[in-house]
Order: sequence, then structure tokens, then C-alpha cells
Amino acid sequence: MNQHLFILAESRCGSTWLQETLNSHSDITMETELLNPHHRIERYSAFLQRLHKINPLIKKLINRTICINNVEELKKELKKHETKYSGCKILFRQLLKQYYTNNSINMSSQFFHHFPECRIIFLERKNILKAETSMAMCAKYNLFHTTKNVKETGSVYLNPVFLYKRLELRQAYKNTTRTLLSKLQIPTISTSYEDMFGNPQDFLDKASKFLDIQSEWKYSQLKKIAKRPLSEYVENWHEIRNFLKGTPHEEFCTE
Repeated sequence: MNQHLFILAESRCGSTWLQETLNSHSDITMETELLNPHHRIERYSAFLQRLHKINPLIKKLINRTICINNVEELKKELKKHETKYSGCKILFRQLLKQYYTNNSINMSSQFFHHFPECRIIFLERKNILKAETSMAMCAKYNLFHTTKNVKETGSVYLNPVFLYKRLELRQAYKNTTRTLLSKLQIPTISTSYEDMFGNPQDFLDKASKFLDIQSEWKYSQLKKIAKRPLSEYVENWHEIRNFLKGTPHEEFCTE
């Protein structure tokens, strides 16, 4: 019987890179976002098909872009795999939606009660302003992931009020998920976008030890899209910096 492994992450934090890299290991089958809303499935499926010929690491994911409606369906899907670990990526908001949708304060914790002895990789992005800017750029230029060295994208305009609400929501999702995990005492290894990409091999070595498997990884071929300072991607950078001054999010304006 295989064990369950979940990536709990926020959006635009390198979770797809991590998922593909984990999936390269012979002892792991890591599904995509099985709790993804239906309207995103078709787009993600098309993305996988485009990458299939040039990225062998995602071969396991083809035809696996389905939407799971409940925990029992998820358990059934994960039982199909014969690797030591099987699991999927779950965004913070997707996990917490289990709680809000069912109107029960215990729903998120009950989710993990269906997967005893599971292990979790908690992945966050320290600078959530960069994450939100990345989201805006992806939406504007329709470029979420790429395996090619693409030309630099342009900049985006960020509505200060909307951005602040997004930062508050993102922080709330992260803090609530972290609190949930601490209460459940589930074996967890934590990292961040900044630390993981700062030294990917060091993190993967720690992950190997955490999972008690050999360190035999093939890095995902996904490329980083934004490489310039954050201020160069935000058209109204001075407005954003002034708006966030004196708030808990002011620190994210420091580059």
C-alpha cells in the first residue's frame, strides 16, 4: 500500500516546478491540482499537451487533468498508483474551500483524516507582492509556464486597493493552512520559493531524507519568466509603494 504525499502551496511559488521534479522520481507519482475548479481543467490540459513532446517529466500527467469533487474520489484516484508515494498538489485556497463550502470548522482537518500517515511539503513565497505581480503578468500576457527561454514580458498596472485585498487574502490563506498543519501534527517539510530556487539540490536532498528515498531527481525544465527587479514590472510602482507604506505589506516593496 502506497503512502500519500501532498504539496500544499500558494499560487506562483514554484509548485509546478516542484511537482514535475518530484514526479521524475521512480518512487513518486505526483498528480496535478485534482481539486482544481472545472473551468481551469481544459486550459491546464492544453498546456500539458503542448509540453508533452519536449518535457518527458510530465509524461505521467497526460490525460490526468480531472477534477475531483470529494475526498472519496480523490482516494480512489490515488490508489491507482503503485509507487511508494502518490499524491497531488493542493493550493491553500483549494484546501480551505473544503471548510468554507461545507460550513464546518473541522472540514479541512477532516480532509487529512482520510489520509492517515500522509506527508506534506509546505511551499510558500516569502514575498507575496512578487507572487501577486506574477499573477497579474500571467493573466495579461497569457504566459503561466514555459520550457523555453522567452523574451522578457512587459509591465502591468496594479490597482492599489484590489492588490491590498489580494495580499490580505493570500496571507490569510497561508497563515490558516500553517495553523491547521501545526494542530494536526502531520509530518511536514517546509520551504519557500526563495530558498528552493536559491539551492534546489539542497532542498531535494532534504526531501529525500524526509521521504526516506534515494536522491535521484531530474529537474523540471520549466524556466523562470520574470528576471528583472520587481519595480520594472509594475507600471505604477511608486503609487503601490506609497499605498503600502505603513501597512504589514510594506516590507515586500524592498527589493
